[in-house]
Amino acid sequence: MNDAFVRIVGYSREELIGRTSRELGLIVNMERREEILQRVREQGTARSFEISIRSRSGKILEVLSSIETVLLNGDEYAINIIYDITERKKAEERLVAVNRELEAFSYSVSHDLRSPLRAISGNARILEEDYARKLGPDGVTVLHSIMRNARQMGTLIDDLLAFSRLGRKQVSLSEVNMEEIVRSVTGELLFEDIQGRTEIKINKLPPARADQGLIKQVWVNLISNAIKYSGNKPKSEIEIGAYEKDNVVTYYVKDNGAGFDMQYYDKLFGVFQRLHSNEEFEGTGIGLAIVHKIVQRHNGVVWAESKLTEGACFYFCLNNDHTEKSYKHELQ
Repeated sequence: MNDAFVRIVGYSREELIGRTSRELGLIVNMERREEILQRVREQGTARSFEISIRSRSGKILEVLSSIETVLLNGDEYAINIIYDITERKKAEERLVAVNRELEAFSYSVSHDLRSPLRAISGNARILEEDYARKLGPDGVTVLHSIMRNARQMGTLIDDLLAFSRLGRKQVSLSEVNMEEIVRSVTGELLFEDIQGRTEIKINKLPPARADQGLIKQVWVNLISNAIKYSGNKPKSEIEIGAYEKDNVVTYYVKDNGAGFDMQYYDKLFGVFQRLHSNEEFEGTGIGLAIVHKIVQRHNGVVWAESKLTEGACFYFCLNNDHTEKSYKHELQ
């Protein structure tokens, strides 16, 4: 036994050598001990199992353990390696408690805040319909401002709830036809573009292994952002495509819109972080945070490149262990 084992269990070497875990009362659950030993007898190994042990002082510790059998000079030995994960388990328990609190908060936001918002919007609409003449143009303008802000608050609540649910939603992977999803999303987003001022070019998009519902939300957020932030241009030009590098497919959405200053890049995917004022472009500052969270849950990365007033290009790739920096490059 090494120094770390002696320190973890609290026994001296003299107390440990020649004695079994049963004799020392080291294993809390003896049935679990027998189950593990049986696995070792049958398979020669038992890897990465969690078990509770009792230190010399009586403190219960949670450990991650692996056992391998080896032959030395014709004799068979079992080598047992343990990692003390007690603090990690406590942190996981705290995280579960925090998530319960977040769920309660989400419920409160969903139910308790929506009711007064509906009352504000409804009463403002009644005032406009019944008392517009008495209020005059200035009064009606104020009412419109109240209703607009109530709508924005409602959108913010929806976005916050969507973001909070992402951490709890199970990711169900299947092969997803990315081109089909993108054409469906663009069709929905351009439905009201009667004047046809938005031009979207869709290049070949390879399929991906992803959660179809979540990945559709990524495309909705990125494409709607591209349409919104190129809205001040005489003609909105958006390109959607993909390329492959080092056997990893990267998807992108490129626009000719307002762009952003790269010196503020670190704020781009943060919650409530906006690089444009609400007067320029309406929004809640949560859309890109949702994109980042979804891509992250697919073990992927998302990044962007932009020049102020010259447009932006957002990239994402899924199911890989590479870093954002590895895949940044100028779009050819």
